[in-house]
Amino acid sequence: LLLGWSSLFGIAWILLTIRIGFTLQNYAKQAEARMSAAATERLGILGNIIGAIRAIKYFAWEPEFMVEVNSARAKECKALAQRARMVSLSTTFGKITPVTASLVVFTTFSLLSNKMRASDVFACNTVFMTMRFAVGSSSMLIEAHRSISL
Repeated sequence: LLLGWSSLFGIAWILLTIRIGFTLQNYAKQAEARMSAAATERLGILGNIIGAIRAIKYFAWEPEFMVEVNSARAKECKALAQRARMVSLSTTFGKITPVTASLVVFTTFSLLSNKMRASDVFACNTVFMTMRFAVGSSSMLIEAHRSISL
């Protein structure tokens, strides 16, 4: 607590960004469920097509079935893209949390009219950079835990 009360703002910022990461992972999990449902639907359509391939070829219905398969695939790809965006955002929030937390702490410290010393800044920045892996990997650990808990 070299920086006094301003360190509490940094801790609050870290907790807030971890919570944002949790929320983004929840959205990613919902998108994954939508993606799974869309893939199941697409595979069902493909199963029907394979089962009736002779009739489809005989009556030249390929274009109609291709539209149906492409529509199901587009829905699946949309959910996949949403999931990828949410996971990427969550990981990014985790990686930038220590850097932004140190920025919040030092800004708050200076706004409270405190005098900054280089030794305090380097000591505190070292602590924040040490947290980089732990906080940055928290979103990946959450994602792994939620994938296992299905």
